[in-house]
Amino acid sequence: MARTISLLISFIFMAQLAVSQPEWHLKKDNNSIKVYTGSADTSRFNSIKVECTLDGTCDRLISILKDVGNHKKWVYATKTSYQIKAVSENEQVYYAETSLPWPFDNRDVIIRMQIIPGRQANECTIITLGEPETLPANKGIVRIPYFNARYEVQGAGNNKIKIIYYLKSDPGGKLPPWLVNMFSVKGPYETFSNLASLLKQ
Repeated sequence: MARTISLLISFIFMAQLAVSQPEWHLKKDNNSIKVYTGSADTSRFNSIKVECTLDGTCDRLISILKDVGNHKKWVYATKTSYQIKAVSENEQVYYAETSLPWPFDNRDVIIRMQIIPGRQANECTIITLGEPETLPANKGIVRIPYFNARYEVQGAGNNKIKIIYYLKSDPGGKLPPWLVNMFSVKGPYETFSNLASLLKQ
């Protein structure tokens, strides 16, 4: 039953993405990590796509993602993160706070992460959806009102995995273009560079 619900959520997520598929523009291509931005609707903020082929396995990626207390070691600008609730072996809800440079307020987000095993070995989909109403807002921190992301993972042979990551979010409040750009290109690139190192361990 739980798997059926997860598959239904995945189908709805991908159907929504297909309706609003952006025109992607390559912004950074280095060390086998490609970062794209794109806009397909009236949102103030671009969508993000990352494509990369990294050493490692889907199981290793899942273990890194599930260890939310250590996200600050590799997810760009993460100040703190912790699990709120373990729903099942493949689903959890967690909190994360992102540091922004002064004078801007930090952002935080509550995320429900669902892991959907693939039909083939070394294949999976990880869906992360924001649930901003799960916890009361923190004073001096802007709650991210919308967060919607997923990892599509396939085996690439020779102990490698191909990852396609999609993200669409609204950081809330007012931010200058240079800061938005930093988090839409530099942030994803550094995050996946750090992830590449962890996957090798």
